Parts: sequence; C-alpha cells; structure tokens
Amino acid sequence: MNSRKRLLYLVHRTPYPPNRGHRIRSFHWLDYLAQRCELDVAFLADEPITAETEEALRTRCRNLVWSVITPWQRRTQALLSLFLGATATQGAFWSRKLDRHIASLCHRQHYDVVLVYCSSMVQYVQGRFKKDSVVVDLVDVDSQKWLDYSRTSKMPLRWLYRVEGLRLRRLECRLPALASLVTLATNPECDLYKSFCPNARTAVVENGVDIDYFSPCFDDREPTIDHRLTFVGALDYPPNRDGVIWFIDQVWPILSQRFSNLEFYVVGAGADRNLKLAVAGVSRVFLTGDVPDVRPFLLGAVAIIPLRMARGVQNKVLEAMAMGCATIASSPALEGIPAVPGRHVLKADTPEEWINTVTSVIENPSLRMAIGTAAREYILQHYTWQEKLKPLDELLQL
Repeated sequence: MNSRKRLLYLVHRTPYPPNRGHRIRSFHWLDYLAQRCELDVAFLADEPITAETEEALRTRCRNLVWSVITPWQRRTQALLSLFLGATATQGAFWSRKLDRHIASLCHRQHYDVVLVYCSSMVQYVQGRFKKDSVVVDLVDVDSQKWLDYSRTSKMPLRWLYRVEGLRLRRLECRLPALASLVTLATNPECDLYKSFCPNARTAVVENGVDIDYFSPCFDDREPTIDHRLTFVGALDYPPNRDGVIWFIDQVWPILSQRFSNLEFYVVGAGADRNLKLAVAGVSRVFLTGDVPDVRPFLLGAVAIIPLRMARGVQNKVLEAMAMGCATIASSPALEGIPAVPGRHVLKADTPEEWINTVTSVIENPSLRMAIGTAAREYILQHYTWQEKLKPLDELLQL
C-alpha cells in the first residue's frame, strides 16, 4: 500500500523554467515535494506553455492542470476586482477554468495537504478545504511591497498602491483562519508578518541556489577579471528598474569618468520607456534585453544590486555569489541574507559608498578575488536547495 501523502500544489504562475524570481522558489519546492509525495499541480500561465515545460512538469507530478490568462484579462480583472472592493491581485490571478480544474481534481481524490503559493491563490481554497490541510507559502509580505510603492509614487498611483496594500494586509490577516501554517522566505519577513498577525502559526523556509548551474565552472572558459559591472534581474519589476535608473543617474557618471574602460551591463527582460531613456546615449551602458543564459554576463564581472526597496530574499544576490562574483548590494537587497559584509559580500547604499566600493574592487584584484571566492564557499555551505527545504519534511509531515 502506498503510504506517500497526496499533495495539491496551487501556483500563481508557470513554475518552469526556474529562471525568474517567481518561478525559482515554486519550481524547487515542486521538485523537492515530487520526490516525497504523490503530487498534483495546478497553475496559471501567462501564455501557452511549451512542450519542454509540460514535459518537465509532468515527469515530476501525477496530475498537471493549468489555465492561460492573458495580460489583457489580468488587467481587466484586476481593475474590476479593485472596483468591487477586493484586491487587484485577486482579480489578476482569478480563472474560472482553473477553479473548475481544481474542483475536478478534488472530486476524484482526497488531498492530505494543499499547498498554496502566495496570497493570490488563496481564493481557490476558500470554502473547499479544511483549514488543517492547507498551508500557505506567503513567501514575503506582499502588502508591504504595495505600501512601500505608495510612499515613493505620485498620485493617482500613490492612492491605488495604498488601497491595494491595505486590502492585501486584510487578506493576509485572514490567513490563520484559512490555513494551519503560513511560511515565509526570510526571518525579517516573518517578523513583519507576526507584527500585525501575532496569532498565526508561521515558519521560515529559506531559498537556496542551484549550485551546479550557477557555478564559475559552468563551461570550459577560464574565469577572468573584467572591467565590467553586471546587474541581472527582471526589469518589469519596479524596484529593479528604480535601482538601475538610480545607479545610472547617481553613480555611473563618476565611475565612467574614473575608469575609461569600465562597462555596465543591465541584463533582463521587461525594460520600460523610462529605463530605455535612462540608458539611451549613456556611454558604455548596455541594455541586453532577455537572454537565454545570464551566466556569461556574470562570469568575471562585478555583480551589483543597487535596490532602494526590496521584499524577501533577492535570488539575484545569491546567484551572483554562487557564480563567484564580487557582489555589491544595497542594504534592502541583503535583508534576509546573513552573509557578512566585507567578507562574503560588499554593501553600499549612498552614491559615495557605491563609488568608493566599486572603485576598491576594480583597483584591487586580490580583494575582488577574495570576496568572490568567499561568496561561492558561503553559498556552498549554507544555500543548497536540498538543505534549505529539509524543514518541509517536518512541517508537512511528509
């Protein structure tokens, strides 16, 4: 008799390939759980999934269902949901077709555990599952992200972001009534959630890194030290855009004047008009767009993460460290990562700190090599996915 638990995993976006923040955690959880239980997966897709994606997911789970929701549908549903008094997030991630798929799965079998990725998918479990079987992986406190956006935006976005933040906060406060456990990706995010929801049962399950993929030895080339700065991240994510534009405006003019052969590569899809304008005409700043593999851009470069606001763990920091890069990051980007600044990573916040820190690693190759080597070793010791996901065995009683 099969004693493995039956688990239903509800994911807000296609959990493959693990090359963007919203896919990295969900895929590695899926991969880990598939080895330990009978796993069914239901998710929303932004576009029709490829044969490669379907095969990768089907080999890991028993039943796989999804629904495609277009950007136009997301925007329309988000606005309608906001108008009707709910959150834009709930509207953006609602699909009647996916709801029917989930109902069909539940009609055919009983699930021991229903795992929900992010608050946006909680709407699919309300009234359908008993609290004791539901676990919500909140990841980070999404409401705080929108409240942070509201403080740095102009009207009417300031008002819209604040409304979304406050409504999401109310939804987050209701989670203990719907789920037996809420997990988050970092201790600071967990502390923040407990500050306004003190009675919730919570646990921290941190992110890891694919150390075999993100390795300085990923191909046959010898690692070199280049006069190159690299930022890697999804550029449709506002904090990433804001950080890059700020760096180009406040830091790059001095650095480019000081080092005539220094280049800055901004790697990622989704650049908007403001970012393209910020880059246009700026000497030795290159906007690559989407690339099939970010590793060649990180190898031999100084990785920079100049975010002025951030929520949860920044995978881009961990991946750069795993690549053996000397990594310079802001305080918000390092939150939740207990690496030691000055030993495993370098920290900078003000324009002067950024200029001085970048200058020190460009002018001192031995420092650059030492930081990069220590960063890689730190990731190998503390950030493998297998190690980081071990708490799930006990939390989900697998």
